[in-house]
Amino acid sequence: MLPHRRIIGMGAAVISVWSPSDLSSVTTWWDFSDKSVLFQDAAKETPVANDGDRVGAIVDKIGNATDFTQITADYKPTFKTAIQNDLDCVSVTQDFLSGTSISLRTLYIVSLVSATSVAHSGVVSATNDSSNVRKYTTANKWRGPNPDSDATDANDFAHNGSAKVNGVATDIHGNAWHIYKVVAAANKNIAQLCGNAYGLRAINGYVGEIIGCSNLVSEADDDLIMNYLSNKWSITIA
Repeated sequence: MLPHRRIIGMGAAVISVWSPSDLSSVTTWWDFSDKSVLFQDAAKETPVANDGDRVGAIVDKIGNATDFTQITADYKPTFKTAIQNDLDCVSVTQDFLSGTSISLRTLYIVSLVSATSVAHSGVVSATNDSSNVRKYTTANKWRGPNPDSDATDANDFAHNGSAKVNGVATDIHGNAWHIYKVVAAANKNIAQLCGNAYGLRAINGYVGEIIGCSNLVSEADDDLIMNYLSNKWSITIA
């Protein structure tokens, strides 16, 4: 069931939808399905409005000043409407958004990674080739915590950590929309979304939403976040 809270006021009860901002454990929340936080320019003066608009900025919905921007037109993600469960998202190829580095321990990423994505293409990273959440050298697999033949290295966010796809402990995501939860062994700095400026390595696919937490997440909070994302994006979880 989608998390919600019941507010009693004058007259009938009002039901308001739960959101990640209700949790103190959530540090940052980048929601590409919400046009109100997307802008075509890094100065955040021109809102994203239509399918095909290039995204030059996204505002963090938690309000911790972790807005990410891109000034180069060719590297801006492309806004796409009604892609998954009638929700909007961004399409990425060699695109990325940059921002002030933020220290995170846990990430929840909603995306679709095409099988045509090149090896080591990423969706989250630091300002260089480090703290990467990136694709494995073969199709349909993230570079996760398991040290099996180039599955991970010290530059990866998941190195010596843990990872789940749709609630299952695996690095295999398939060619489908999924929720990738990855926990680092220790906090790592993140400064780029949707790709990596190092070699312009971005996934060939879609990014819908990214939630970041600076600490380990409790089981109760994890259930709320996973159920929220599952219901919103129509992704079945274990």
